[in-house]
Amino acid sequence: MTEAGKIILAAPRSGQGCVLFEVENQGEAVACSVSRAAIQDASGCRTGLPGALLAQFVHMQDRIMLAALQKLRSRSAVTGVLHIWSSDLEEEPMAPVQAAAPGVPS
Repeated sequence: MTEAGKIILAAPRSGQGCVLFEVENQGEAVACSVSRAAIQDASGCRTGLPGALLAQFVHMQDRIMLAALQKLRSRSAVTGVLHIWSSDLEEEPMAPVQAAAPGVPS
């Protein structure tokens, strides 16, 4: 994950039908949540076992974080919790663009 966007100190945790997590954007922590349905739809796996939702989140963490950052950056301001829904995970998010090293064609 890029320096501009990463999960910070607070560990992902289960909420009421969601997983709560934080991303860092331009030095500021942004509270986020991803719904149980979004995780299950994107992973294709539905289970009610304890801990399964967090395990699915960890497996999809990079994809979810990229979707959160893209959604965050597409808005002029975010107040409160940034919610990630199934529609936010329908397509693989684009990876952050990285500049080519000097002398290396892009």
